[in-house]
Parts: sequence; structure tokens; C-alpha cells
Amino acid sequence: MISRLPRILLAGMLLMVSGCGYRFVNPFPAEDYTLHSVKNASPEPGLGRILADQLLEKGDFVTRSENSLSVVITRFEESVAAVSSAGVPVRQNLSMVVAWKVEGGNRSEAVFGQESVSTSYPYPSEPADHEWNRAAAVRQLAGTAAQIILDKLRGSP
Repeated sequence: MISRLPRILLAGMLLMVSGCGYRFVNPFPAEDYTLHSVKNASPEPGLGRILADQLLEKGDFVTRSENSLSVVITRFEESVAAVSSAGVPVRQNLSMVVAWKVEGGNRSEAVFGQESVSTSYPYPSEPADHEWNRAAAVRQLAGTAAQIILDKLRGSP
């Protein structure tokens, strides 16, 4: 028992020391950047504004920073995800590709990324319900894209 105690203490100390190891550090921490621009290069109207709203809601942006985030929606597609046996659409699929860039103070430092997100929503027979479902799915899609971008900037996988 006495010889086992030093081994346990030594193992515990080794685990504690190894937990303080080196790791790569994100040069652009998520708490210190400005949302420079959000552009929509897709045919979907208003999508850039929706994504900008989601980024502002989920992110910790500052008014002035050397680090600036720029986002461009490069693709937005809508397709039928499922049909009934009668050939009537049952689910719609939305997908979006977003390219983003964070530039540092001297503009020679930059981090780039591209994210692809998709979601589906029920396709009802009533036109008013369809517009509501579609609008909610577009907001959800933009929210997912915003969260993925912010997670990448924070260093999350």
C-alpha cells in the first residue's frame, strides 16, 4: 500500500502536467473582430441580411478591431427532398454555401473558410403555410451557417 501511493501521486502529477501542454492558438480570437461585410451572391433575396442578423445575434463583435470578418453567400439551392406516392412534394431541401475570410491588422494575415449547410422542411399544400415553413427554414439555415463560422473562429472543431 505504501509503495502504491507514490506511484498514484506521480501518475496524477504527470496527468496534470500533460494537460497543460502546448497547442495551436487561433490568431483571430472570436471575441475581438468586427463584422466587416456580409454579401449575397445568390439569387435568394434578403439572404445576406438574414445571415448578418444571425451572425450579430450569435457573435461577440466589437465596433473597432484590427481583425475583420467578411462573409459571402456563394450558392443557395432549393430542391424537392421527398415526394408522395402520388408525385406531390412532401419535403423541400435548402442548401447554402458560404465563404468567409478574417483579415488581421496588416492585411497580410488572413484565415479563409468555406462552409456548406443544408436543411429540409415540410411542403404543405396551403401556399401561406409553405411560405411560413420556407422562411423558417431559411432562418434556420442561416443560423446554422453563422454558428459554424463562429465556432471555427473560436477554434472549435
